[in-house]
Order: sequence, then C-alpha cells, then structure tokens
Amino acid sequence: MNDSSPPSGPTAAEDALRWFLRLREPDCSAEETRLFEQWLTAAPAHRTEYLTVQATWKHLDAVATRPSPELQRHLAQAMTMHAKPQKEHQREHRSRVIGPLTALAAMLLLVSGTLWWWSSFAVTESTYRTAKGMHQTVSLSDGTIMDLNTDSHVTVRMWGRGRQVILHTGEAYFTIANDTARPFEVVALNGRIHDIGTQFSVYRQAERVLVAVESGAIDVTVPSSGHGPSQAHILSPGERATYTTTGEWSQLDQVDPRRIAAWRQGTLRFERMPLIDAIREVERYWTGRILLADPALGTISVSGVFNHHDLAEFFTALPTIIPVQVTRRDGAIILSAPLIPPARPQ
Repeated sequence: MNDSSPPSGPTAAEDALRWFLRLREPDCSAEETRLFEQWLTAAPAHRTEYLTVQATWKHLDAVATRPSPELQRHLAQAMTMHAKPQKEHQREHRSRVIGPLTALAAMLLLVSGTLWWWSSFAVTESTYRTAKGMHQTVSLSDGTIMDLNTDSHVTVRMWGRGRQVILHTGEAYFTIANDTARPFEVVALNGRIHDIGTQFSVYRQAERVLVAVESGAIDVTVPSSGHGPSQAHILSPGERATYTTTGEWSQLDQVDPRRIAAWRQGTLRFERMPLIDAIREVERYWTGRILLADPALGTISVSGVFNHHDLAEFFTALPTIIPVQVTRRDGAIILSAPLIPPARPQ
C-alpha cells in the first residue's frame, strides 16, 4: 500500500449535501451559485444526489422540534458508519443514500442537545414596504434600527451566524446593533455592504446605488467592471460614493454627516443640484406628474431645504430661486422657461 497516494475524493452525495448547506446560507455569493450550477450539470448523478438531499431535508423541520427514539437510532448508525473503513463506507453511501444523509442530519441536530446547530442555519425572513410619501422605522430582532424612506421594499434575513438586509427598491438608513458573532450585510443591486459598527444610508436607484456614512465605517464589495476579482472599498464618516450595475465605483464627496439621510427629519436638501435630479427626488414623494417642458432647464442648479411633507412649498418657492415658470394643468405640474414680456416700442 502506498501511503503517499492521495485519498479518495468526496462522493457525489457528500458534495450534494455540502452544496445544499452552503446555498441555504444568505452570504452565498453569485460566484458560488455559478459553480454549483456547473457542478449540478457536470454529471447525471449530481442532480440525482442533490434531489435526494432536498427530499430528505424537507422533513427535518418537524423532526428537529420533536426528537424521537428513531433519531437516536439514526445517530447510532451515523457513528457506526464513521468508524467503518473508508471504502466500505463509500460503498454503503452509494447504495443507501437516504439513511446516511438522515443519520448525518440527525447527528448534527442532536450533538448539542439544544438544537444549536439547527438554529445557526435556520433563517427567519421578514419583508417591509413603505408607500410613496411615507417612511417607517423598524426595530429588528437584533436591536438594529432601520429607517425606510418613501416607496421602499426590503427583505430582512436573520440567522445564527449572520444578518442580512436585501434592498429591493428605495432607501434605508441603518443604526447597527453591535454583534461581532453575526456580521451585518446590506445587499443592493450587485454590491454587498458590510457594517463596521456604524450608521449609514443606502439608496438604490435604477442603475446605481448611493451609499453614505454618518458614523463608523462600511466595507463595500462590488464586482469588477471587467473580469477581475471583486473590489472592496472602505467609507468613513461623511463620505459618499456610488456603484453601478456594471461594477463602476465613484467616490463622490465629503458631506456633513449630520445632513446624511435628511429625509428622516422630513426635509429634502438640495445643494447646487441640477433641476432634473431635484425633480427626480421630489417625484419620490409627489403623487402627481411633473413635466419639464424644456430639457435645457434640467441643467439649472437648485439649492434649498424643503419639507417633503408639504411639497407645494417647493413649487411655490421654485420660481423665486431659479428662472422657471410653474404651471398647473390637468393635475400635472409643468416647469417651463419664464415668459419674456415683449419689448416696448421705442
């Protein structure tokens, strides 16, 4: 026997179980999902073994809460199989898949006596939405405070080893509860934002995500715009940046941290913002239509602080700030160039 020969690799059933457990974890990356799909289609046996794992696991939720003498027998079988020679174990693993998988799952569930392993993988999921013009403050189960801006939709996932918020649409501001054993992550578009003990905001737009830090720091990981590895960026208090669906990263500017997420105090703050961008911000709260009659007006800079609960004030004040005329017609607000009175004859 040659002791230097490499040990035999894992069986398809063992790989299937590993993939199944990994895919259940919220921090499983898109790259890992792609590798799993490659493994799944590499051989017919892979799909068969994976479907077997799925079928077995469907029954474990009920089993975990009601341990029975049968589970004890499965545990004993698992321990016996572990003690058998490797080749004999592999033969039995191939011939009797369901038994060993059930035994392995049972062993993991019972080993602590308190279902600790099961709870570390069990994911609780909640969904929150806000209507246009509304915002909501949510206290998460870990103590984190999440403020949702207008027209936002998030999914919150909590499990024993991590915390994750998926920002589907809109904007959220987070005050993170410290828990070093469970990292906090926000997923928006194709980027992942990791908390480093902080308060920060994330605004998901159509093709980009705007992130800003009020205190602490965040680690933002985005795919490379090319074919290279993902890029990680650290943002500190007062820093703002954006990333796009194609992985482009732009460090924007340094702002007063106290002005980040001003919407939480009911205000919209524009600082030399192009009118077209200011209109887009107002439209997040305004239920009617806003039309820009002349696209050239969109480049005019707007500055000011406005109450987003009373946006009629914004339209009243706008002609006093920039050269624009505001007209209301058929429920829509039309912004056009101001009328120039005809010159008086000399």
